[in-house]
Amino acid sequence: MSPAHRADASGRHRELAQRWARARVAALRAAIPATDDASEEHLLVPALETDLDGTLRRVFDNSARLGFGYRRTWSEEHGVATLPALLDSLEAPCLRGGAWRLDRGAAALERRPCRTRSSPQVCDYWREAIDGLVAGLSGASRHTRHRSLGHGDDVCLDLLYDDPESPLRFGPLPAEVSEAARGVLRLVAAFSSAAELTLLGVSEGVLAYRLSPPDGNLRALVERELRQKLPTLRFRELSPRPVYGGP
Repeated sequence: MSPAHRADASGRHRELAQRWARARVAALRAAIPATDDASEEHLLVPALETDLDGTLRRVFDNSARLGFGYRRTWSEEHGVATLPALLDSLEAPCLRGGAWRLDRGAAALERRPCRTRSSPQVCDYWREAIDGLVAGLSGASRHTRHRSLGHGDDVCLDLLYDDPESPLRFGPLPAEVSEAARGVLRLVAAFSSAAELTLLGVSEGVLAYRLSPPDGNLRALVERELRQKLPTLRFRELSPRPVYGGP
């Protein structure tokens, strides 16, 4: 890359960082519109307290639109090989303080937390902002977060991956979780010989699982048993849903 091209890219990245900051602030101001002059830092907690779900949805959407606009304007298609350097240049707190490691079509950033204390909501806000931006910047690559301070971890871990079906999108499955869930697996097999429960991984205190075939009654039973055996975790079912065939 020539010096002129590097300088040009650096300018584009600075502009992207500024526009991303404005997009995030717009998502916050939609929750508390009377605070036009407040900074992101001052808006963040009040907006999340006022409208958590809406704020998380807006910051993802705003970031995704911005990333897509950048990709279309500059004809840049980013993937795992190039996203780390671009994200490093944006100066977001969750993207500083560590070095990306590339391996098997994925890039991982493990770092010390960017603050000494954080709530789950604040960490979720930054996760959704990064998720949206990556989705917009790349036609294929995705972002996921496995560990964060706000969800009780002592380090933060973000991951970029190219394959949308990659098992890396789920966090690791601790041995103690697998052991604790053995009884639930036996219960599912006893409930129906056709039913299968697959534990996918734990990310930010959430155990992702797949129940096949989907069954609402069995799902309720599974989550009740999991809560009893793994009270510190939350649970998310990722079983496929039938396509809606209505009018």
